[in-house]
Amino acid sequence: MGKDPRKTAGKAQRMFGLGQYKKAGRIFSGTGRLYMRLHDFKLAIDNFQDAAQCYLEEENYFQVVDSFRQAADACLNMDEFSAAYTFFKTAIKQVSRIKGVGERNFAYVLYSALSHLCLFVHGKQDQQ
Repeated sequence: MGKDPRKTAGKAQRMFGLGQYKKAGRIFSGTGRLYMRLHDFKLAIDNFQDAAQCYLEEENYFQVVDSFRQAADACLNMDEFSAAYTFFKTAIKQVSRIKGVGERNFAYVLYSALSHLCLFVHGKQDQQ
């Protein structure tokens, strides 16, 4: 059937405990994607949040932002637009720390638009 996401999450937790944040982040991200394929979106969110924490430790802000985007995607799969909005706004708070100007500008535009779309779905497009 493939990898057992519980085992891979356990491995990621061990790597995090050992201070191997980059490896832990990759494993948590992969585990989150496994849970997405299994339609277990709540566990996917947990793993993407753990990945974001790992990438924060590594100061890899592009991956931090992407991990929050993936958590938002899981929320959207559950039609939880306000939770997705929260993840997109959390991502936006980290965008300024991305080193590449082009990547940073792209991320600002993308996550601003996605967060606004979440508000639009709820008829709250005037809120920010």
